[in-house]
This record gives sequence, C-alpha cells and structure tokens, in this order.
Amino acid sequence: PNLKMAISISEKMLSKPINELIIASIVVSVAILLMAFILIVKWIVPSTVRPINDFQYKLKDVMEKDLSKVDTQYQLKEILSLRDTFNLLLTDLNEKKEESILKSHKAGMAENAVSVLHNIGNIITSIVMRISNSSQTKDLQRLSTLLNKYHETVLTHLNSGNLEYFL
Repeated sequence: PNLKMAISISEKMLSKPINELIIASIVVSVAILLMAFILIVKWIVPSTVRPINDFQYKLKDVMEKDLSKVDTQYQLKEILSLRDTFNLLLTDLNEKKEESILKSHKAGMAENAVSVLHNIGNIITSIVMRISNSSQTKDLQRLSTLLNKYHETVLTHLNSGNLEYFL
C-alpha cells in the first residue's frame, strides 16, 4: 500500500488485487535473487578458491620446511615429471654435442684438404714456371714446328727405314 511506482498510473486506478500481485512478484524476485546469491557464495566460490588456498598452505609448509604436511604423492609426481624433463634435455644436449663434434671434425678435415691442395698447386706452378723458362722448351717447340712442317717426309723416311739419313 505504501509502495510508490515510477509509472504514471495513479494508485486509485489500480485495484487492490493488482497491487498485491505486483508486491508479491517483487518479493518473490528478491527471494530468488537472494537464494541465487547464497548458492553462489556457498558452493561455487569455495570450490574455486579451495585449490588456491590448498596451494598457499602447501607452499607455506614448504617454505617453513615442514614437509610432513605436504602430499607425498604430489611430490612424487612432480619429481618424476622433473626427472623425465631433465632426461629429455640431457639426451638432447648429448645429441647436440655429438653433432657439434662431428661437424668440427669434418671442418678440420676440409681445412687440411684445402691446405694440401694449395701446396700441390704451389709445386705444380713451380714446375710449370721452370719448364716454361728452360731453353729445352724452345728447342722442343722448334722441333715440333719442324716435324709439323715435314710431317709427310718424315713418315715416308720412317717407313722406308732411312730416317737416320734424313735427320
């Protein structure tokens, strides 16, 4: 009866049953909202916060070095997980080490091969320079020119057995 509404309908226009119906619906709505809030606070919040609180308490026990309160099954799982991860990392590290050693060995072999080839090239260059500067080369070139010039004649005398006479 003392309820004022924001709607521009006067109370006189409303009959008593409609006023009671509106009040009842408001009361029921508030009750439903209140029960929903209580349910959320009672069941949902604790189930969400409980693991965080448990972790905080376990962490506090570990920090205070009171390991008797820490779940040993949880510790064992964590230790095994860490062990497996460490073993994988160690295996990978050993593979990388072996790979690095093999690559270093191959690089050293290649460097030695380049050095040997360089030294052989130096020797060949030295030999070529000596041959090109010698007077024998000039004589051999003259002989080659003469043999090309008198090719037919040399062959004829060679076949007849008179090559010494010709030369």
